[in-house]
Amino acid sequence: MPVLKLAEADDPGGDPREIEAQSLGTSEKITHRTSLFITCFDRLSLFRRQSAAIDVVVKSGPLRIGAHKIVLAACIPFFQGLFLSPVQQGATTPTGGEIELEVPGVDSNVIISIIQWAYSGEIVLTNNTVQGMLIAAGYLGRV
Repeated sequence: MPVLKLAEADDPGGDPREIEAQSLGTSEKITHRTSLFITCFDRLSLFRRQSAAIDVVVKSGPLRIGAHKIVLAACIPFFQGLFLSPVQQGATTPTGGEIELEVPGVDSNVIISIIQWAYSGEIVLTNNTVQGMLIAAGYLGRV
């Protein structure tokens, strides 16, 4: 299988990324999944930090965390069931298009960690957070 090198569009230095090309007879399938996924999630995380295209605000006590429904739905079954289920007749979104959502019984630091995990795939567990994280995982893991 030949390997092609592409310069990443966002890197003016032209950092080459390897992609695979698979021969399919008269055509070739080119895959750059690994670098694409990293680039997309890095951008989504940047959009979240910049409050760009935020469409959900997750609340935990006084804390308000902006996020993207589609990212949360793709990573966390609770949000998938909440955001991708058929819309009830008469349901409305508050002015501004953002949905505000309270997650009861989950510590603010745990909510922050879970949302960061949805964007990065990484989470830090400590002796102080592991119990709350397990409780939240059990709650948010349900559809």
